[in-house]
Amino acid sequence: MKNQKRTLEDLKNSTLIPVMLVPERIPISLATVRAWIFQGKLPVVRIGRLVFIRKEVL
Repeated sequence: MKNQKRTLEDLKNSTLIPVMLVPERIPISLATVRAWIFQGKLPVVRIGRLVFIRKEVL
């Protein structure tokens, strides 16, 4: 329940960008974005099966 509450606060206070749209904002490939997520180099917000990145992180 604690994680869910934090996620709802993230939605209210942050602009979340779907992972698939990150390459449109910065010049890296989607494969690189996914690799960085898998390696733990890029923090994400997960809501169910959806994965988002905070705009502030980019």
